[in-house]
Amino acid sequence: MKEKIEKDIELSQEVFQSLPTNNIKNKKKFLTEIDKEIAHYQETLNTIYQELVNRQKPYMSLTEHQYEEYDDALLQLTKALSYTNNLSTAYEKLKLDKNIYCLTHYQNNDLKQNNQILKRMIDLFQKVGIPLQSKDFTYTKFVTQYMDSFFSYQYYLDSKDLEKVFEDLYWKDSHMILEIELNMRHLYLKHQSEFEKYIKKTNQTLLSHFKQGEKNLIDDYSYLRHKLEQVKLEDKNNLLYYFVTDTYRVDDYAENKIEPLIQKYFSHYPNQQSLEEVYQDTLKLLHSLQEYQNYTKYDSFIQKMKKLYKENLEKNVIAKHMKKIKELEKKLWKLNKKSTHSSKKTKVDKLEPEINQVIQDIHEQYTEIDQVMFQTVLKENIRDNSTIFKALLLLSQYYCFVADLCREQNSDITYEEIDQIHQELTSFVLNPDNTMINNMTILEDVNLSDMVIANYQLLGIQITKDMLEGNQLDLCMSDLKKILVYYQLQKQKISLQSLEDMKKIQKIMEKK
Repeated sequence: MKEKIEKDIELSQEVFQSLPTNNIKNKKKFLTEIDKEIAHYQETLNTIYQELVNRQKPYMSLTEHQYEEYDDALLQLTKALSYTNNLSTAYEKLKLDKNIYCLTHYQNNDLKQNNQILKRMIDLFQKVGIPLQSKDFTYTKFVTQYMDSFFSYQYYLDSKDLEKVFEDLYWKDSHMILEIELNMRHLYLKHQSEFEKYIKKTNQTLLSHFKQGEKNLIDDYSYLRHKLEQVKLEDKNNLLYYFVTDTYRVDDYAENKIEPLIQKYFSHYPNQQSLEEVYQDTLKLLHSLQEYQNYTKYDSFIQKMKKLYKENLEKNVIAKHMKKIKELEKKLWKLNKKSTHSSKKTKVDKLEPEINQVIQDIHEQYTEIDQVMFQTVLKENIRDNSTIFKALLLLSQYYCFVADLCREQNSDITYEEIDQIHQELTSFVLNPDNTMINNMTILEDVNLSDMVIANYQLLGIQITKDMLEGNQLDLCMSDLKKILVYYQLQKQKISLQSLEDMKKIQKIMEKK
């Protein structure tokens, strides 16, 4: 069409050059003809522009598909898998450990966040069937007074009145948040059997939906993750959307770019291997590289677990600390009964220093427990022949230990960033495409990159040590993802020429 318009313009120019303009009448006629010609080409331009708009409409109306149903289902199955395993207690399964940890490392200047954490725990007790009241918070008179106001304002946590109550009490007792945290620990231990019964009942309900119980739960999780990956790979809408939004560049998928890329990894293509076979092998290789990358990402965590597993641990260390805590709490209750409950600024309780010391002693006992808790659990559940998978699965159940490891590496890390790392760790551990960590033992000392290379070289796939190092690994995985996209373009008969045209039209529309 472009050539025809250019030819018509040339002819028009020849005609106009031949028209006489030697007098006013001829000049008017000349201008009239020019106006007609301009109107004609303006109409043609409008027609062309409308055609461009029409061609672009299918692309411009695209929005990225989300997969909330899959994500929600996987989230529920992940929660169910966490509930039904025997590697953690109700304390970890119900995330009380996480909430206590957040209170332990509270920020003085973020009262609202601390109150929200406290509210979550109180709601959890309610859910289990234990409605807490201010009289349950008896560690100090200041804790009781604050919790009395807290229950009054628990649905208005940003209330200025509640903030004022806290500020007034904080000047009298600067360790009040710590005391509330210790009180919450006490309440959990007091009602521990009820929490365990709640988890047991919940698990019975969960597993009743599956004929073979936990096995079917695991199978469903694996099926759903595979299904989600397949749906994402085959989603034509999103495939086009990523080209429209420049997530994918059309030039990268030209045949003269992709063919050498495939041959870089698959030496048997195209003579002895079809594109379909390349696609299947690419998926397997990508899964292995993702597993390898995640393994290296959490290698410091694995090494820490290996070290703790090998180290000696005092026998019954937690039981000894718990016994000491019970003795100290008995002493605390007695002191609180003798203590005056006056909150007058002018009156100082003579027992207050002793009470504060007992509370500090209890805190030290819990600190000792927190430091050895994961090592104790590790030694109870892991053996010399246990796999890396089981060790990481155990790790994923213990938020506090993960958080401590994260804070060791980055003291400025936020709770949101720790949550992200914890979620990614859990997702990695439960990935049904993992193979290496399922077969490596905790004490095994192997070079994982050599295993990957040797395994795929046997299949005629060309992977070198350099490809698995640093940025080269990311580049290698990017190459493999391009091969997967190219296969989908071919399978779904999406023309690269049509995508190129779409991008050209997009640029024209942007200029317009």
